[in-house]
Formats: sequence, structure tokens, C-alpha cells
Amino acid sequence: AHDDDAFEAHNARTKREFVELFAGDGLDPANNELAPATAVAVARGLDLDAADAFCDLGCSAGALTMAVAVATEARLAHGVELSPRGTERALLAKERCGDDRVEFFQGDLRDGVDHAAYDVFYCGIRGVASRPRVLGDLLETLCAQDKPYRLVCAGFGVDIRGLYGDRVSLVR
Repeated sequence: AHDDDAFEAHNARTKREFVELFAGDGLDPANNELAPATAVAVARGLDLDAADAFCDLGCSAGALTMAVAVATEARLAHGVELSPRGTERALLAKERCGDDRVEFFQGDLRDGVDHAAYDVFYCGIRGVASRPRVLGDLLETLCAQDKPYRLVCAGFGVDIRGLYGDRVSLVR
């Protein structure tokens, strides 16, 4: 029932997480999770091989990261999630998987990720406030490095004008 103590505790934790992690920075918690079949289809569509290190930015409970490990030969399949609860769910999934290539990290993808360790990034962040700021910060970081990256953005456009416009090419 929605009036029991466990439900109230869950709601209180959700509100604390929002205030502590998202609201102060003007971000939107999306809690997007791909269905397993969709995650596998997306993973296969990424065309990853054994040389690729993959990182899902805003991985939620880790469905796409797990699908990359199961459906591709990528040498790494890592996920980063700002929400501690999303990360907890992803870590539970990792325990069931048992694949050493899979890792999940709780933190801010803009400053808590060793971007140089990866070749391919997936970003499904879609919050109206979050998307442009997070992608702008990410593109600035990636373009400042002397390494080619692939950034796959799901379901929305990317504004590439400005500092990195000459370093980014868009494909559909």
C-alpha cells in the first residue's frame, strides 16, 4: 500500500537524492531504463569490437551496459550514474551477470569519469535542463583531448556550434 512506512521512506529518499544531486545544479533526474530487447538492439547497433571500451553516461540501472557485455565483443562495458539508487540497481545486475568487463560507478559524468579510458560513449540523458548542459560539458572535455571518440546520443539532437564545431561530425 502507498500509505505504509516503507513507501514513505522510499519517497523521502527519492526527495533527498533529488535535492542533493540534481536540483542544486539545475539538472533533471530522468530514470530512463531501456527494455532488455531494446538494450540488446541498441548494443548490437553500436557495432563495437574487441578494441572498443564502452561507457554509458547516465546508465540508470545498467540495462544497456549489460547488453553491451552480452551482445558485443567490447573490451570494457562501464556505466556511470549520478543516482545512488540507480547505481545500486546496476550493481545488483552486475552480480547476476558475472562478466569482468562490466563495471558501474556512481558519480557525475562531467567530472568523475576518466574519459581517456573509453572509445565509445552513449548518452541517453534527456532532461530538458540536463541535456544541453551535460552534453556541452562532455563535448568540451572530449574535444580538448587528442583522441578520436564516438559519442552516441539517443533520441535528441546535439548543438555542435561553438568551441567544438570543427571537431565534431554528425551521422544519423
